[in-house]
Amino acid sequence: MHDTSITGGRRRSFSASRAFVAADLCLALTTTLASCGNGDGAATPPPPTVATVQLLGNRTVEITEVGSVTLSAQALRATGGPAGPIAFRWTTLDPSVATVTPVGVVTAVAPGTARIEVAAATEPRARPDTAVVTVRLRPVDRVAVTDTLLPAALALGDTARVSGVALGTDGGALPATFGRGVVFSVADTQVATVTSDGLVRARAVGTSVLRATAGGVSTTRPLVVAAAPFRIALAIDANVP
Repeated sequence: MHDTSITGGRRRSFSASRAFVAADLCLALTTTLASCGNGDGAATPPPPTVATVQLLGNRTVEITEVGSVTLSAQALRATGGPAGPIAFRWTTLDPSVATVTPVGVVTAVAPGTARIEVAAATEPRARPDTAVVTVRLRPVDRVAVTDTLLPAALALGDTARVSGVALGTDGGALPATFGRGVVFSVADTQVATVTSDGLVRARAVGTSVLRATAGGVSTTRPLVVAAAPFRIALAIDANVP
């Protein structure tokens, strides 16, 4: 009887151990299947910590061709709540119009429209956002002409030089790019002519108008050509009484 009792205890102990082993195997199998995704052998990635990157403020911005603007963004979870501070990746899709730094500072390059994309640097599955930046030219307010070398009246056959610069609304000089270089013209080319770099040549006695144009804005000044001074040379002979 004593031996039979021991044998039964050993059998019960062996059965319990076997049950624990089976439970461990089931747990391991469940974990393995969960990590296998749809059974294609690829592990199912964990849900992203960032679902969306959202620009703060307006998505449409305007700057001048020498201006800049700083954009900012936030990261959102799938629930719509903030995901906390993360690193962003800023990219310009139109570098010929505007550039962008790693911290979102957009700088104008040329007139036009540039798309600036911001994405989560560490979460490629997060949906990015895009800003549209329009770069506009500073308009020409007036044209200033330097004509100190141009006398009140040119003598027939004489030449003189003029120069000009386009000025903005702030009174500052604008670069001679994108149609803002000063172009000179003369209303009556029979009286006088002018070259692209401002060399005026008197051709005939009369009056005309000198015009300087930049960016669709013009200024004028009168142009007068007078007859050349008449000179008389006298020869004096001391021997003539």
